[in-house]
Amino acid sequence: MYISLSELRDYLDLEDTDTYTPAFGADTLTLASVPFRNTLKTGTEVTVASTLADPPAPLVEGTVYYVILGADQVIQLAATSALAAVPTPIVLTDDGTGTHTITREDADTALLTDAISAAQTYIESQTNRTFEAAEDIRYYGRDALSDEDRRLLLVDGDLVTGNTLTNGDFQAGTTYVPAFAADRLTLASTAVWDALIAATPLTVTSTTHDPPAPLVEGTVYYAILLVSPGIQVAATAALALAGTAITLTDNGTGTHTVVPEGTPIPNTEYWLHPRNLGPPYFGIRLKTDSTYSWTFDTDCFVSVNGDWAYSAAVPGDIKEACKVLAAFAYRRKDSQVFEVTAIPGAGVITIPQGIPAGITDVLTYYKRH
Repeated sequence: MYISLSELRDYLDLEDTDTYTPAFGADTLTLASVPFRNTLKTGTEVTVASTLADPPAPLVEGTVYYVILGADQVIQLAATSALAAVPTPIVLTDDGTGTHTITREDADTALLTDAISAAQTYIESQTNRTFEAAEDIRYYGRDALSDEDRRLLLVDGDLVTGNTLTNGDFQAGTTYVPAFAADRLTLASTAVWDALIAATPLTVTSTTHDPPAPLVEGTVYYAILLVSPGIQVAATAALALAGTAITLTDNGTGTHTVVPEGTPIPNTEYWLHPRNLGPPYFGIRLKTDSTYSWTFDTDCFVSVNGDWAYSAAVPGDIKEACKVLAAFAYRRKDSQVFEVTAIPGAGVITIPQGIPAGITDVLTYYKRH
């Protein structure tokens, strides 16, 4: 998500937990925070806790109670929502001990999450970009080539970091012997091992469909090169480049085979473009002295594994736009929200429809046409 739940809560001045001072003679709890009080209404579900596990009797930690709103920051609690509506408060018999806290059970987490998701979706739809980098494999055919067949145009996305570049299909796989205690696969073919580079994508198969756990047939993994002919596998290209292997828990059964998913092109053989302005990058160009050429083989594609987005971190103004839009969406649950412009001298009040002012200007800067 472009912003976190805590960032949105802070922006909206929402609080889910507060401390309180009990007064058992009046059966009341006086809250410390006005913002928390403002999130409550009669019937709101809450729980209580104490640093000494001793809330005011007969209240019990973890039990759901129901708020009865009083004046200012004073509330009472009822045993059921029906009793809260009457109202019939719980009779407190002592003040308990320790520092007391009260927490809303329904903290609008789902609603806030949906508001962030809606804001993020709107931003991406208006800019035709994503702003949160994520690893992905994307495929390109011959129609993506330009510049005398040396440049691959990444027309459908922004590349922040290139992890692996793979040319078409690999022509041969090899059997291997697993050693789960070392998280190691020992390849039968040194020729296949010699053709691999760090983070080469590969899949595994087994004659009994039982590869070493937790590996799954058909899932793409990424090679970590050990001393020939050994490899380990990682869950992502980034983890492979970092040397973080999957922990194997058994050797599986049957005859095991590993199949590289293409011939990798080392990152010393190409440039990401534009070199002076990126990231994001919009193309991959083979060096003029490279011995590699684009090879599509039987699947008709080359694959690019990388982190895709406008930038590695969400730009500050996009985060702010997401925060404003998410807050706008969240507040609509309580009342219809408008931006109102008043011109007292002319006796005019204008109520423009649509998103909050200023958001369009921010998004226009990032829009990809």
